[in-house]
Formats: sequence, structure tokens, C-alpha cells
Amino acid sequence: MAGTTALRWRLTQVLVMLAVVLGGLSAWFLVRAEQVRASAGADAALVDVQRTAAVRDRVVSALEAAFSYRHDDPSAIGKAAADAFTGPAAAEYERLFAPVREQAAAQQVVLRTTVSVAGVRSLEGPHALLLVFLDQTATRGDTGGTSAGAAQLSVTADEQEGNWRITGMRPH
Repeated sequence: MAGTTALRWRLTQVLVMLAVVLGGLSAWFLVRAEQVRASAGADAALVDVQRTAAVRDRVVSALEAAFSYRHDDPSAIGKAAADAFTGPAAAEYERLFAPVREQAAAQQVVLRTTVSVAGVRSLEGPHALLLVFLDQTATRGDTGGTSAGAAQLSVTADEQEGNWRITGMRPH
């Protein structure tokens, strides 16, 4: 009899411990689920398909226009860059693209840039973070040579007066 009572007592202890552990896990899962719901609600990239597509499309077209160049039409790139970039991104663009402009006329360079993939990492209010993969093909008119390359950029864009403008970019 004493053995049966001890066994029941031990079983009761194990069941109580199991109930406490399961109760603790339930509470933790509830808190974690609420945190995930709260963060998903703040990031419109996950739920607002229309705004996500709008910022992505604008950044893609801006990068393709600003990083494509024809030696016989240098003013087009200046307008594209002015429309696309503001703040630190404008300075970074000048730093990246100055060597191309310096050599373009003599080498008769035609640079074509296309975005192969672009994704919106986050979209909160008027602020978006994107990851963009670019493919570039350069053709030199003076030698007829062609070269190709790829680039990856982290892009920050802000909505200003209804228009998305690139405010930051960092090559990877």
C-alpha cells in the first residue's frame, strides 16, 4: 500500500510540474505571437501590396534611368539622377558615377543598367528599405568592346510629396 501511495504522490508531482511547464510555454507563445502581430502591423511591406509595389516600381525605374548612360546624351542622366536621388544618396551617386562621366565621351560609352531583382525589406510610413540587384552592360564605341557586371545595393527611399525618392544607398 505504501508503495502505491508513493507512486501516486510521485505521479501527482510529475503532472503538476508538467502543467506548470505547459502553462509557462503557453504564456510565452501568447506573448511572442502578439509581438509578431505588432511588428507585422507596423511594416506595411508585409500587408500593403499596392504601396509596396509602388515604392518598388519607382526605385527600379529610378535606378535603371540614373545608372544607364549614353555618351551622346549626357543631360538625360543628369535629369534622371536629379529626379531619383536626394540627400546622402545624391552625393553617393556622384561619387559612384563621376568616373563614368569623365571617360564616357572619349570612350563613347553606352551603359545599360537593368534591375534583375528588387525587394522591399520594410515599409513604415513614408520610409522604405529595399534590396536591389542590378545587371550592367557597358559598350565602348571606340573599341567595340563589351563588358558586363552586377551590383547589389541596399536602398533607402522616402516618400516626399507623393513621390518616392532615393535618400540612401550602399553597395554590397
